[in-house]
This record gives sequence, C-alpha cells and structure tokens, in this order.
Amino acid sequence: MEDKELAIAEPKVLTKEDLKTKRELANGHITQLKNLIYEQGILFVEIGRLLKIIRDEELFKYMGDGGYDSFTMFVNNSDIGLKQATAYAFIKIYELYVLKLGYKPEQLADVPWYKLHLLAGRVHPKTKDEAKEWLEKARTLGNGDFVEEMKGHTANEGKPDNLPYPHFYRCKVCGKYRTDEIEKLCTC
Repeated sequence: MEDKELAIAEPKVLTKEDLKTKRELANGHITQLKNLIYEQGILFVEIGRLLKIIRDEELFKYMGDGGYDSFTMFVNNSDIGLKQATAYAFIKIYELYVLKLGYKPEQLADVPWYKLHLLAGRVHPKTKDEAKEWLEKARTLGNGDFVEEMKGHTANEGKPDNLPYPHFYRCKVCGKYRTDEIEKLCTC
C-alpha cells in the first residue's frame, strides 16, 4: 500500500460579498429561531390550559375505547408524549400566571417554562407586581444567577435582615467547597 500525503486544505478566504451573504444568512436564521422560541413560549401555556380543562372536566374518562380512570393514568398512558411532572408543571404555570395573576400567554412567551415553574414552586408570587419583578429577573438573569436569586429570597423569608445568598465554589487545591463571603456565615 502506498503512502499518500494528506492534502491539507487551505482555509478559504471569504470575499466581502461572501461575508455579507453569510451575515444575512446568520441573521435570518437567528431571527427565525427567536420567533420559534417565542411561539414555543405561548404554546406551553396553551398546553397547560388544555390539560387543565381535560383534568378539571374529567374529559380523560371519555377518551379512546374505555377512557381512563384518572388524569394521571391519561397522562402516563396516552400518546400525548408528556411526562406526568411536565403536564402538572404546565397546568401549574397556567393556573398561577394566567388565571390567578392575569397574564396573557404572550406576556410570558419570552420566559422559559422551567424558570416559570421554578418561580411558581419556590417563590409563589402573590401579586402581579411581585410576579412582574420576578419575571424580569427570569428574563434577564442566566440560569445560575436566577436560581441563586431565588435561594436568597427563600432564605430571607421572615427574617429581619436581607442577606444575599452566599456563593460557594470548589477549592482547586483540596476539592472542598469554600466561600469568600465569610462575614455571611454563622460563627456560633
């Protein structure tokens, strides 16, 4: 067998016209992606609405040949393709944000459903103003910062002083957790 030299391709130099075309293509795809994510945000709220109707009006009893004995059986055995926990999360989001707090699905579309679910479970916004503040945090903060903000809120509930939740990280030397915020830790 003869040794063949591997041909190393020279990187293609893009012309100004090629760059312009690539930028337009990238911007078009990104715009399309953002629109689809927005539509998805509306859809999960609508899915919650439909699941709530099926559950509350016990429509699951009349589905298929003999129906289902319970909503849980319907979700677990039907071909809708949702996990039970996801179905209940969608219902909870719909009940809290749309029915209780009066938001329209379009007002929630730019907040990922998992952040809405985390917020509903941990913070339980009671008023539309409180929810508005938290929804803005959910929109603007990254996942880790959002979770830290919720932890701080939960840890401070009912306490006279509002201490931010300390940030912990792994020590590169020993591998144990540490914090640079010693003043926030109890010494008694």
